[in-house]
Amino acid sequence: MRKITTMGAAAVLALLAFLPLSLRAVELNEVDVTLLPQLVGRGNGYTEIGFSLTNRSPEVKQVGLTLEAAYNYGRGLNRLSRKVTLPPESSMKVSLWQPPLAMNNPQLTIEVNGRVFTPDKHNLQPGTSGNFGRNTVILLSQQVPGNSGKFYQGPAGSYSGGIEYQMSSMPVAQWSKYALAYSGVPMIMLTGRDWKEMPEEVKNALLQYADLGGVILLIGVEAPERAVLLNEYWRRENVGFGYLLYSSIEPEAFSESDWQYLERDWQRFQNTVNDNAMKNSGNLFRALLSIDSNNFPAVPLMLVMVVFAIIVGPVNYIVLMRRKRLMLLLVTTPLISLVFAGLIVGYAFVAEGWGIQQGIHSMTYLDEIRQQAATIGNMGIYGAVSPDGLKFSEAMELRFGEGTADSGYLQIDDSAGQLLTGSWFVPRLPGAIAFRKAENRLERLKINPLADGSLEVVNGLGGEITFLAIKMPDRKAYESATPLPGGARAVLWPKEGGGVSREFELRDNFLHGWNSFRQPSAEQLPAGNYYAELVASPFIETGFEAGKLSQKAAVFGHFAEEEKTK
Repeated sequence: MRKITTMGAAAVLALLAFLPLSLRAVELNEVDVTLLPQLVGRGNGYTEIGFSLTNRSPEVKQVGLTLEAAYNYGRGLNRLSRKVTLPPESSMKVSLWQPPLAMNNPQLTIEVNGRVFTPDKHNLQPGTSGNFGRNTVILLSQQVPGNSGKFYQGPAGSYSGGIEYQMSSMPVAQWSKYALAYSGVPMIMLTGRDWKEMPEEVKNALLQYADLGGVILLIGVEAPERAVLLNEYWRRENVGFGYLLYSSIEPEAFSESDWQYLERDWQRFQNTVNDNAMKNSGNLFRALLSIDSNNFPAVPLMLVMVVFAIIVGPVNYIVLMRRKRLMLLLVTTPLISLVFAGLIVGYAFVAEGWGIQQGIHSMTYLDEIRQQAATIGNMGIYGAVSPDGLKFSEAMELRFGEGTADSGYLQIDDSAGQLLTGSWFVPRLPGAIAFRKAENRLERLKINPLADGSLEVVNGLGGEITFLAIKMPDRKAYESATPLPGGARAVLWPKEGGGVSREFELRDNFLHGWNSFRQPSAEQLPAGNYYAELVASPFIETGFEAGKLSQKAAVFGHFAEEEKTK
């Protein structure tokens, strides 16, 4: 794979940031195409490659955008495309979403009503594959004070490869309205002016980014009362899997221990949600499915090979020699080989079949007040063949672990969500994908306190609940292990017992990884929250129809603020 120097990649990105070029109308059939600057360069998540399309014609235009890699060695994406319908005399922003997979020397082609155009690569090409790397990238708004070069750089030789502070090339008013655009950075620095003046859709995207585990550092913003005091100048407000950090001082005044606190948090979270947590896909697969994909029949297969060697060698030779027909070795040897090969294939078919097995772990943070859902999880896939196409929504962030995206011609079509075609999984090898997704959702657990102290609960989450723990705003705790189907009603009584020494915190517990995650009791929950385990998650797409699907899903819901004691 071609390597790109940091300075070279930076030069390309700097060029792109100031490259609003409209092609001649006659060349693109009365459609102007402008390549928009990239918000983040060399991050470790999705890259939004944005285009502005303007139809100057009174007719509807069908526009297709395609990026094709010139070559790929090993893990890489070959083709990224999207088709849109452009109404007469209108403009539209269209994005291609490149996952953290390389595209080497991609070439852009544009199709307008069936006519294909290839713009000059020096004028309208979105650069190279160097938009993700080992550095930890921190995004700064243009209003953040101080010289970013003086900020904390991390210990020498650290695994992250260093910390890189990227000043945005555009004001926050022009930032992306999609949380996916910020997936490559663990922290974003903003000022109070940024937070106050940014468009509401940008602020919603940043809050979704925090819901998914991101950290937003707000400088000079008054913290709400619910924010926790960390030190004399920091207050922390937990938001889903992430948090908002309110600072009364500028980053230049942070101590080294302050930066180390943040760096440890960045690294722990990144290692939990990205493909570093999936180096051993076999172990992940066994954790997701209730079978052992590595239960390889070594002893039986060895016995079959020994028997084969004896029969195809000495037995075959002795029998034909006694009959004085050694020339038939040219016939019997391949026939015997075919028979034993058939036995091995037949055993594999009987033991595992030709279907595809899939297992999914997911944890959803559901803020019923804001009507937002943030889901983080892993999926493992194993089968005799690779799935023929995987379909996910546009909001779904995918990170490909071992056993995935290793070979073949890989394509993603963003026209209606994300359609993945090609050999994304290797047959008979376990593969894993980590995913994150944030979106507006209306599901809720309907909770109604009754006069006798009990609690009426109606399951409006869209799936069967197998375990439910609730802590009311007045800190009364309720639990039930009785299955509750979707739409069904149940009555819960308060638990007897005292408090707990340490309250459950979603982010800290999740950072320990799936294997260490423990079911919280109702007493451990923060007031105004619930924890539910479901048979299957209604908040994610499985990607395809598997022959066998096993899910472990949980929802951490926030439905009310804690009542303050007088």
